[in-house]
Amino acid sequence: MKVLLSFVFGATLCNVYGLTLPSYMKQCSISDPNVNECFKTSGNNALESVLKGDRKYKIIKMNPLELPKVDLNSGGTFTMSLKDAVIKNLKSTKILNANIQANHWEFEVSIDPMIIESQYEINGRILILPITGNGPSKITLEKGIYSYVVDLKTIEKKGVEYLAIDKSNLEAKLGHVRFHFENLFNGDKRLGDQMNTFVNENWEEFLKELYPAMVKIMRTIVDNTITGYFSTIPKKDVYAA
Repeated sequence: MKVLLSFVFGATLCNVYGLTLPSYMKQCSISDPNVNECFKTSGNNALESVLKGDRKYKIIKMNPLELPKVDLNSGGTFTMSLKDAVIKNLKSTKILNANIQANHWEFEVSIDPMIIESQYEINGRILILPITGNGPSKITLEKGIYSYVVDLKTIEKKGVEYLAIDKSNLEAKLGHVRFHFENLFNGDKRLGDQMNTFVNENWEEFLKELYPAMVKIMRTIVDNTITGYFSTIPKKDVYAA
């Protein structure tokens, strides 16, 4: 499984540091009894600005988010890739809950719907049926609840402490997923319509094949966004003691 995100997140390799917290973010105190609510409120208030992108902090534009190529190969019964993928409606992102400790952060986030439009290529079998095709596609992830957990570590740059990601994980619970693939079976409309119907009637089984790659993509996007801020803002300015 390959996810070509280095192109869009390549700016995170630049040596920029020693910045202050951006004006659209409020600093919270870890020792505050209401720290969870503070992170939740501050995060929700900042999301619009974050999604617009902020070159100063090495954050790319994410509304919409454009990815040149994504391979959704699970090692299962089919291979699937998306080219020129555009992820839309991230502006609907809302932080529902936060659980914050100094070196361990947890967030529960809703996005409804998340829409992925791309040029797809697929080949293999879905359940008992063969599938092949390439062309425009649309995947709509409805009523999505995403749980992101990250463990942090402290690193030092020129005598100043910065936060960095030690390990992270992302899980998704989806109310429904809709798929539409054009030009299946070399443009055979009858077979293409039947396969689209079959995929959508069995969307949960189809999603199982795509799920590992999809959540890895989402986790990488979140990791790189957080790293953009962590790598440029000293730890003492990210949150207060």
